[in-house]
Amino acid sequence: MSIYKSKEIILPLLVAILLTIVPIWMIYNYYGEYFHYQNLSENGVLKTARLKNKEIKINERKILRLFITDNTENYRFYVGFNTVAKKYVICEFGVSKDTYYSIGIRDELAIIYSPSNPSDCSIPDGIEISRYLLLMTLIVAFLILLAGIGFYYYIYNSYKKPHPQNLVKPTTDMDLGGNTPKCPKCGINMTEGYMPTVGGVAWRDSDQPIGIPTMLTGLPGTTFWVKRPLLHAFNCKECEIITFKYGKDDKIKKIMVINL
Repeated sequence: MSIYKSKEIILPLLVAILLTIVPIWMIYNYYGEYFHYQNLSENGVLKTARLKNKEIKINERKILRLFITDNTENYRFYVGFNTVAKKYVICEFGVSKDTYYSIGIRDELAIIYSPSNPSDCSIPDGIEISRYLLLMTLIVAFLILLAGIGFYYYIYNSYKKPHPQNLVKPTTDMDLGGNTPKCPKCGINMTEGYMPTVGGVAWRDSDQPIGIPTMLTGLPGTTFWVKRPLLHAFNCKECEIITFKYGKDDKIKKIMVINL
């Protein structure tokens, strides 16, 4: 792989790595929590409990790279109830701000607890909302992971050397009749290849303003919406001079891929 390709692959690889690490981290952190709420919803026992105490826990500020986070309020309920086995249990769980202020000490409320661990409980609405949000998070993570895997394949396919029977087809053709042009500076034969353009190749005469070139503006045949232009070109590596053909040709010529 040439130095040009070594440099240009860095950003795509970083994007692909990000598209896999982030969803894997999300799945790792939320997969177990989702099935915890799923199990609580399907196998939990509905019970009426009495609110014994409630408090607001304040998480301390954290200094991040660009800013200091605000204090985070964590609203907690402590409820007491008798299980099916007649065992009295105190259970703690988080609630929303509205729920926190709408229910007072010694008020009764419905909760769902786990038969295997009665101290694991929550209000029914909280379970369903948490399960829904976690499910949506896992779906998004899975879709991002699929995009990351697809991007890895795209990178692999982009750097795979074409088969001699299936060479790259430039979208333009200089049509020199088999002759190889010479470098206008040193006079040696130039190397044949092609230029895949990222955006439009802009051109200005000396007496024209720069304007605002974009990837969707440029010389004919150098911009694209779907298919990337591959401009037939000749390169002098010593003098770093490239001669290329732009525009749209009906005649397409097969050429070998040149590793610059």
